[in-house]
Amino acid sequence: MKNKKETLAIALALTIFAALLITACGEPCDHVPGPEATCTVPQKCTLCDKTLKKALSHEWGGWSVLTAALVGQDGEEKRTCSRCDDVQTQPIPALPFTPGLSYRLINSDTEYEVLMGDAAGPNIVIPEIHLGLPVTAIAIDGFRGETAITSVTIPDSVTKIGNNAFRQCSNLETVVIGNGVIDIEDYAFALCTNLISVEFGDNVKNIKYAAFQACYNLPTINIPDGVKSIGGHAFNNCLAVNRIKIPASVNSIGDNAFHGWIVPQVIQFLHPEIDFNIGITSVDSAVGGNSNNWKNICSAYIEDSGGNPVS
Repeated sequence: MKNKKETLAIALALTIFAALLITACGEPCDHVPGPEATCTVPQKCTLCDKTLKKALSHEWGGWSVLTAALVGQDGEEKRTCSRCDDVQTQPIPALPFTPGLSYRLINSDTEYEVLMGDAAGPNIVIPEIHLGLPVTAIAIDGFRGETAITSVTIPDSVTKIGNNAFRQCSNLETVVIGNGVIDIEDYAFALCTNLISVEFGDNVKNIKYAAFQACYNLPTINIPDGVKSIGGHAFNNCLAVNRIKIPASVNSIGDNAFHGWIVPQVIQFLHPEIDFNIGITSVDSAVGGNSNNWKNICSAYIEDSGGNPVS
Protein backbone atom coordinates (compact mmCIF):
# COMPACT_ATOMS: atom_id res chain seq x y z
CA MET A 1 0.00 0.00 0.00
CA LYS A 2 2.85 2.36 0.92
CA ASN A 3 4.56 1.83 -2.42
CA LYS A 4 1.32 2.50 -4.28
CA LYS A 5 0.82 5.84 -2.51
CA GLU A 6 4.39 6.87 -3.24
CA THR A 7 3.90 5.95 -6.90
CA LEU A 8 0.71 8.07 -7.12
CA ALA A 9 2.42 11.02 -5.45
CA ILE A 10 5.31 10.88 -7.86
CA ALA A 11 2.95 10.62 -10.85
CA LEU A 12 0.97 13.67 -9.65
CA ALA A 13 4.13 15.68 -9.16
CA LEU A 14 5.36 14.79 -12.63
CA THR A 15 1.97 15.77 -14.13
CA ILE A 16 2.05 19.21 -12.44
CA PHE A 17 5.67 19.75 -13.46
CA ALA A 18 4.87 18.81 -17.06
CA ALA A 19 1.92 21.23 -17.13
CA LEU A 20 4.09 24.01 -15.83
CA LEU A 21 6.84 23.13 -18.27
CA ILE A 22 4.43 23.13 -21.23
CA THR A 23 3.02 26.50 -20.20
CA ALA A 24 6.49 28.02 -19.75
CA CYS A 25 7.56 26.71 -23.14
CA GLY A 26 4.68 28.49 -24.86
CA GLU A 27 2.59 25.48 -25.71
CA PRO A 28 -1.21 25.83 -25.73
CA CYS A 29 -2.48 27.41 -22.52
CA ASP A 30 -5.95 28.05 -21.29
CA HIS A 31 -5.15 31.80 -21.04
CA VAL A 32 -6.44 33.86 -18.22
CA PRO A 33 -6.40 37.52 -19.44
CA GLY A 34 -4.87 40.12 -17.16
CA PRO A 35 -5.90 43.80 -17.01
CA GLU A 36 -7.00 45.40 -20.28
CA ALA A 37 -4.30 46.91 -22.47
CA THR A 38 -3.62 50.60 -21.96
CA CYS A 39 -1.82 53.16 -24.09
CA THR A 40 1.55 52.01 -22.79
CA VAL A 41 1.00 48.54 -21.25
CA PRO A 42 -0.13 45.41 -23.18
CA GLN A 43 -2.64 42.87 -21.88
CA LYS A 44 -0.98 39.61 -20.82
CA CYS A 45 -2.00 36.13 -19.71
CA THR A 46 -1.76 35.78 -15.95
CA LEU A 47 -0.60 32.18 -16.32
CA CYS A 48 2.03 32.30 -19.04
CA ASP A 49 2.73 36.06 -19.40
CA LYS A 50 2.03 35.89 -23.11
CA THR A 51 0.96 39.20 -24.68
CA LEU A 52 -2.69 38.91 -25.64
CA LYS A 53 -3.20 42.55 -26.83
CA LYS A 54 -0.55 45.07 -27.74
CA ALA A 55 -0.38 48.44 -26.02
CA LEU A 56 -2.88 50.73 -27.71
CA SER A 57 -0.57 53.81 -28.02
CA HIS A 58 -1.66 57.34 -27.25
CA GLU A 59 -4.28 59.24 -29.19
CA TRP A 60 -3.02 62.79 -28.77
CA GLY A 61 -5.20 65.84 -29.18
CA GLY A 62 -3.94 69.14 -30.55
CA TRP A 63 -1.43 71.39 -28.83
CA SER A 64 -2.71 74.22 -26.63
CA VAL A 65 -0.68 77.08 -25.17
CA LEU A 66 0.00 77.05 -21.44
CA THR A 67 2.38 80.00 -21.40
CA ALA A 68 2.91 82.25 -24.40
CA ALA A 69 6.48 82.74 -25.63
CA LEU A 70 7.92 86.20 -25.09
CA VAL A 71 11.00 87.94 -26.39
CA GLY A 72 13.93 86.14 -24.77
CA GLN A 73 11.69 83.76 -22.82
CA ASP A 74 10.40 80.34 -23.88
CA GLY A 75 6.72 79.53 -23.56
CA GLU A 76 5.08 76.13 -23.04
CA GLU A 77 2.32 74.14 -24.72
CA LYS A 78 0.56 70.85 -23.91
CA ARG A 79 -1.53 68.09 -25.46
CA THR A 80 -3.70 65.40 -23.84
CA CYS A 81 -4.34 61.74 -24.74
CA SER A 82 -8.04 61.03 -25.29
CA ARG A 83 -7.63 57.43 -24.07
CA CYS A 84 -5.76 57.84 -20.79
CA ASP A 85 -5.63 61.59 -20.11
CA ASP A 86 -1.84 61.59 -20.01
CA VAL A 87 -0.41 65.06 -20.69
CA GLN A 88 2.65 65.88 -22.78
CA THR A 89 4.34 69.30 -22.71
CA GLN A 90 7.00 70.98 -24.83
CA PRO A 91 8.65 74.42 -24.94
CA ILE A 92 7.65 77.13 -27.41
CA PRO A 93 10.83 78.87 -28.62
CA ALA A 94 11.36 82.44 -27.46
CA LEU A 95 10.44 85.14 -29.96
CA PRO A 96 13.35 86.81 -31.83
CA PHE A 97 11.61 90.20 -31.74
CA THR A 98 8.51 91.77 -30.25
CA PRO A 99 5.21 90.95 -32.00
CA GLY A 100 2.57 93.60 -32.52
CA LEU A 101 4.90 96.49 -33.36
CA SER A 102 3.66 98.95 -35.98
CA TYR A 103 5.70 100.05 -39.01
CA ARG A 104 5.49 103.02 -41.40
CA LEU A 105 7.21 103.36 -44.74
CA ILE A 106 9.68 106.27 -45.03
CA ASN A 107 12.32 107.55 -47.49
CA SER A 108 10.31 106.98 -50.68
CA ASP A 109 8.99 103.68 -49.37
CA THR A 110 12.44 102.12 -49.13
CA GLU A 111 12.68 101.83 -45.34
CA TYR A 112 10.52 101.50 -42.25
CA GLU A 113 10.24 103.38 -38.98
CA VAL A 114 8.81 101.56 -35.98
CA LEU A 115 6.18 102.43 -33.36
CA MET A 116 4.63 100.67 -30.37
CA GLY A 117 1.46 99.60 -32.19
CA ASP A 118 -0.24 96.70 -30.40
CA ALA A 119 2.94 95.37 -28.78
CA ALA A 120 2.52 94.48 -25.12
CA GLY A 121 6.02 94.72 -23.67
CA PRO A 122 7.69 94.47 -21.22
CA ASN A 123 10.70 93.70 -23.44
CA ILE A 124 10.84 95.54 -26.76
CA VAL A 125 13.20 94.01 -29.29
CA ILE A 126 13.08 95.74 -32.68
CA PRO A 127 13.88 93.73 -35.82
CA GLU A 128 16.38 94.80 -38.45
CA ILE A 129 14.08 93.84 -41.34
CA HIS A 130 10.32 94.12 -41.85
CA LEU A 131 8.66 92.75 -44.99
CA GLY A 132 12.01 92.69 -46.75
CA LEU A 133 12.96 96.32 -46.02
CA PRO A 134 15.30 97.68 -43.33
CA VAL A 135 13.99 99.23 -40.14
CA THR A 136 16.06 102.43 -39.89
CA ALA A 137 14.30 104.74 -37.43
CA ILE A 138 12.38 104.88 -34.18
CA ALA A 139 9.43 107.14 -35.00
CA ILE A 140 8.82 110.50 -33.35
CA ASP A 141 6.70 109.78 -30.24
CA GLY A 142 6.87 106.12 -31.28
CA PHE A 143 6.89 104.68 -27.76
CA ARG A 144 6.21 107.81 -25.74
CA GLY A 145 4.58 107.23 -22.37
CA GLU A 146 4.44 103.42 -22.71
CA THR A 147 4.77 102.51 -19.05
CA ALA A 148 4.65 98.74 -19.67
CA ILE A 149 8.12 98.78 -21.26
CA THR A 150 11.08 97.76 -19.07
CA SER A 151 13.76 97.08 -21.69
CA VAL A 152 14.52 98.13 -25.26
CA THR A 153 16.94 96.59 -27.76
CA ILE A 154 17.60 98.63 -30.91
CA PRO A 155 19.27 96.83 -33.84
CA ASP A 156 22.23 97.96 -35.94
CA SER A 157 19.91 98.80 -38.86
CA VAL A 158 18.46 101.79 -36.99
CA THR A 159 20.30 105.08 -37.59
CA LYS A 160 18.02 107.54 -35.76
CA ILE A 161 16.06 107.55 -32.53
CA GLY A 162 13.36 110.17 -33.11
CA ASN A 163 12.19 113.07 -30.96
CA ASN A 164 10.35 111.90 -27.83
CA ALA A 165 10.73 108.31 -28.99
CA PHE A 166 10.77 106.86 -25.45
CA ARG A 167 9.93 109.97 -23.47
CA GLN A 168 8.14 109.30 -20.17
CA CYS A 169 8.55 105.53 -20.37
CA SER A 170 8.70 105.69 -16.61
CA ASN A 171 9.34 101.97 -16.03
CA LEU A 172 12.03 101.62 -18.68
CA GLU A 173 15.18 100.27 -17.01
CA THR A 174 17.63 99.10 -19.69
CA VAL A 175 18.41 100.29 -23.22
CA VAL A 176 20.78 98.72 -25.75
CA ILE A 177 21.50 101.00 -28.72
CA GLY A 178 22.80 99.33 -31.88
CA ASN A 179 25.96 100.29 -33.74
CA GLY A 180 24.02 101.91 -36.58
CA VAL A 181 22.53 104.73 -34.50
CA ILE A 182 24.06 108.13 -35.31
CA ASP A 183 21.54 110.57 -33.85
CA ILE A 184 19.68 110.42 -30.54
CA GLU A 185 17.14 113.17 -31.08
CA ASP A 186 15.56 115.71 -28.73
CA TYR A 187 13.92 114.29 -25.59
CA ALA A 188 14.42 110.73 -26.89
CA PHE A 189 14.72 109.25 -23.37
CA ALA A 190 13.70 112.25 -21.27
CA LEU A 191 11.84 111.52 -18.04
CA CYS A 192 12.65 107.81 -18.11
CA THR A 193 12.87 108.09 -14.36
CA ASN A 194 13.71 104.42 -13.66
CA LEU A 195 16.36 104.08 -16.35
CA ILE A 196 19.46 102.43 -14.85
CA SER A 197 21.48 101.23 -17.86
CA VAL A 198 22.21 102.62 -21.33
CA GLU A 199 24.57 100.78 -23.68
CA PHE A 200 25.55 103.16 -26.48
CA GLY A 201 26.46 101.89 -29.94
CA ASP A 202 29.90 102.62 -31.38
CA ASN A 203 28.73 105.11 -34.02
CA VAL A 204 26.65 107.61 -32.05
CA LYS A 205 27.65 111.13 -33.16
CA ASN A 206 25.00 113.45 -31.74
CA ILE A 207 23.22 113.32 -28.39
CA LYS A 208 20.70 116.09 -28.88
CA TYR A 209 18.66 118.49 -26.76
CA ALA A 210 17.41 117.00 -23.46
CA ALA A 211 17.91 113.46 -24.80
CA PHE A 212 18.36 112.04 -21.28
CA GLN A 213 16.88 114.86 -19.25
CA ALA A 214 15.61 113.91 -15.78
CA CYS A 215 16.76 110.29 -15.89
CA TYR A 216 17.10 110.56 -12.14
CA ASN A 217 18.25 106.99 -11.41
CA LEU A 218 20.79 106.51 -14.19
CA PRO A 219 24.04 105.72 -12.29
CA THR A 220 26.50 105.56 -15.20
CA ILE A 221 26.81 107.34 -18.55
CA ASN A 222 29.52 105.99 -20.85
CA ILE A 223 29.67 108.33 -23.83
CA PRO A 224 31.51 106.51 -26.62
CA ASP A 225 34.53 108.00 -28.35
CA GLY A 226 33.32 109.43 -31.63
CA VAL A 227 30.45 111.50 -30.24
CA LYS A 228 30.73 115.02 -31.68
CA SER A 229 28.07 117.01 -29.90
CA ILE A 230 26.14 116.96 -26.63
CA GLY A 231 23.02 119.08 -26.85
CA GLY A 232 21.65 121.57 -24.37
CA HIS A 233 20.03 119.98 -21.30
CA ALA A 234 21.14 116.56 -22.64
CA PHE A 235 21.87 115.19 -19.15
CA ASN A 236 19.94 117.75 -17.13
CA ASN A 237 19.23 116.48 -13.60
CA CYS A 238 20.83 113.06 -14.04
CA LEU A 239 21.54 113.18 -10.35
CA ALA A 240 22.57 109.55 -9.72
CA VAL A 241 25.64 109.66 -12.00
CA ASN A 242 28.96 109.43 -10.14
CA ARG A 243 31.22 110.34 -13.04
CA ILE A 244 30.92 111.13 -16.71
CA LYS A 245 33.84 111.22 -19.13
CA ILE A 246 33.62 113.57 -22.09
CA PRO A 247 35.64 111.98 -24.90
CA ALA A 248 38.15 114.00 -26.89
CA SER A 249 35.95 113.68 -29.97
CA VAL A 250 33.31 116.02 -28.48
CA ASN A 251 33.55 119.52 -29.94
CA SER A 252 30.23 121.03 -28.86
CA ILE A 253 28.36 121.08 -25.58
CA GLY A 254 25.02 122.88 -25.43
CA ASP A 255 23.62 125.20 -22.79
CA ASN A 256 22.82 123.57 -19.44
CA ALA A 257 23.90 120.14 -20.65
CA PHE A 258 24.66 119.22 -17.03
CA HIS A 259 22.09 121.44 -15.36
CA GLY A 260 21.64 120.52 -11.71
CA TRP A 261 24.79 118.41 -11.29
CA ILE A 262 26.45 118.87 -7.89
CA VAL A 263 29.41 117.62 -5.87
CA PRO A 264 30.40 114.80 -5.57
CA GLN A 265 29.44 114.22 -9.21
CA VAL A 266 32.46 114.41 -11.55
CA ILE A 267 32.66 115.61 -15.15
CA GLN A 268 36.00 114.67 -16.67
CA PHE A 269 37.16 116.10 -20.02
CA LEU A 270 39.42 113.70 -21.92
CA HIS A 271 40.47 116.23 -24.57
CA PRO A 272 44.18 116.86 -23.82
CA GLU A 273 44.34 120.38 -25.30
CA ILE A 274 41.62 122.21 -23.37
CA ASP A 275 42.96 125.35 -21.72
CA PHE A 276 40.95 125.52 -18.54
CA ASN A 277 42.71 128.77 -17.65
CA ILE A 278 40.47 130.71 -20.03
CA GLY A 279 37.54 130.06 -17.75
CA ILE A 280 35.57 126.92 -17.15
CA THR A 281 32.44 128.38 -18.72
CA SER A 282 34.39 128.70 -21.99
CA VAL A 283 35.49 125.08 -22.22
CA ASP A 284 33.01 124.46 -25.00
CA SER A 285 34.54 127.20 -27.13
CA ALA A 286 37.97 125.78 -26.39
CA VAL A 287 37.05 122.46 -28.02
CA GLY A 288 35.49 124.07 -31.06
CA GLY A 289 31.88 124.50 -30.05
CA ASN A 290 29.63 127.52 -30.22
CA SER A 291 28.23 127.81 -26.72
CA ASN A 292 29.88 128.97 -23.53
CA ASN A 293 27.02 128.37 -21.13
CA TRP A 294 27.11 124.57 -20.80
CA LYS A 295 28.03 124.83 -17.12
CA ASN A 296 25.04 126.96 -16.12
CA ILE A 297 23.60 125.75 -12.80
CA CYS A 298 26.22 122.96 -12.66
CA SER A 299 28.33 122.57 -9.53
CA ALA A 300 29.96 119.21 -10.17
CA TYR A 301 33.69 118.55 -9.84
CA ILE A 302 35.53 119.20 -13.11
CA GLU A 303 38.61 117.16 -14.04
CA ASP A 304 41.09 117.36 -16.91
CA SER A 305 42.23 114.39 -19.00
CA GLY A 306 44.72 113.38 -16.31
CA GLY A 307 42.08 113.29 -13.61
CA ASN A 308 43.31 116.50 -12.03
CA PRO A 309 40.72 118.79 -10.49
CA VAL A 310 40.06 122.07 -12.26
CA SER A 311 39.21 125.07 -10.11
